Amino acid sequence: SRHAHAVPRLPTTLISASVSPIALLLSIRANQALNRLLEARKAWGLMGRCIRSITGVLTAYCVIGTGDEVENSETNLRPMESSLLVMRYLSIFGWTMKAALRNEDDTGIIRCVLPSAEAEWLLSAGVKRPIAIIARVRSLIRDICTCQGTPMPPTMNLVLEERLYDLESCFGVCN
Repeated sequence: SRHAHAVPRLPTTLISASVSPIALLLSIRANQALNRLLEARKAWGLMGRCIRSITGVLTAYCVIGTGDEVENSETNLRPMESSLLVMRYLSIFGWTMKAALRNEDDTGIIRCVLPSAEAEWLLSAGVKRPIAIIARVRSLIRDICTCQGTPMPPTMNLVLEERLYDLESCFGVCN
C-alpha cells in the first residue's frame, strides 16, 4: 500500500526537451502582452496631445479676443460658446473612453460637466460614448468654421479634423 500512489519517474532528458518550447511560448506571449500595453500607452499619450492641440487652437482663434461674434444660424451658438462646449466634451473624453473599455458607468461625470441638454443627448446616443463625443465635436467644429464671425483660417479646420481622426484611432487601438 505504501507504493500504490507512487509518482512515475520520467527521464530528465524528456523533461528538459519539453521545457524549452514551453518557455519559448510563454516568453512570446509575455512579449505580445507587453507590446499591446505599450501600444495602448502610446495611444493614451496621443489622446492627451490631440485634446491639448484642439483646445489650444480653439482658444487661440475663438475664445481669446473675440468680442464681435456672429451667431451660427443653425445652432444659435457663438463660436466662443461652441468652442467652450467642445472643450467640455474633450475634458470628459478620457473618462468615457475608460468607462467604455472597462464597462463602467460614466453618467455622473457626463451630467456634471455637460449642460443638461447635451448630457441627455450623449447619454441617449446609440453608439459608444467616445465615438458620439467625436461626432458631436466634429459637428461643433464645422459650425465654428462656417460661422462668418470666426477669424479661424480654413487650414485650421483641416488641422482640427486630423486631430479628431487621431482621437478615433486612439479609441480603436485601445478598444
